[in-house]
Amino acid sequence: MKNNTQLYFNSLANNYENLSNKGIWNLVRLLEKHTLLNYVKKKKFNKILELGCGSGYYTKYLTSFTKNKITCVDFSDEMLKNFCDSKVIKINQDIEKFKDNNIYDLIFCAGAIEFLKEPYSVFKNVSTMLSEEGSFIILVPRKNILAFIYKLFHKHNKVKINLFEKKDISNFCNINNLKISKVNKIFPFSHSFIINKIKI
Repeated sequence: MKNNTQLYFNSLANNYENLSNKGIWNLVRLLEKHTLLNYVKKKKFNKILELGCGSGYYTKYLTSFTKNKITCVDFSDEMLKNFCDSKVIKINQDIEKFKDNNIYDLIFCAGAIEFLKEPYSVFKNVSTMLSEEGSFIILVPRKNILAFIYKLFHKHNKVKINLFEKKDISNFCNINNLKISKVNKIFPFSHSFIINKIKI
């Protein structure tokens, strides 16, 4: 049975890209994209995993950073229907539960962790799938007044989201053999993190 968040995103799927490419939402996305893709530009990866890919906004950019197919995971089957690319393996699954036997040198998750009941579980699973030299890149809303407005907007649609401070992400990392290597604040209310494995 689908929860409120899945139902909400399924209901938006057909028009999601059009809505997100207009007005303030588009400006926010452009600022976030600039920071996130700067982390990986001019790099090539062997295996890429995207968690919470939605309708494929970042997917089309990530495919250019590898010669191999990338794996994209999302719990909204309707969102996954919105894009088709021969370089993409699409998996309809909750990212809290997703893990496989592949080892990835880039795991990317933008705008998904805040919707999870147990975001900790993503870090736990990532720690088993991330290569020793790999990077886990995430984007999450930080705690400020604009983020609380964002949270209230989703609450109006019966969708609960989490806001994060750096210490929250650091705690998730510390108990899963991961470390924060870089953090950036992105206007108006996001944090981006580069996370790597702790070498033993």
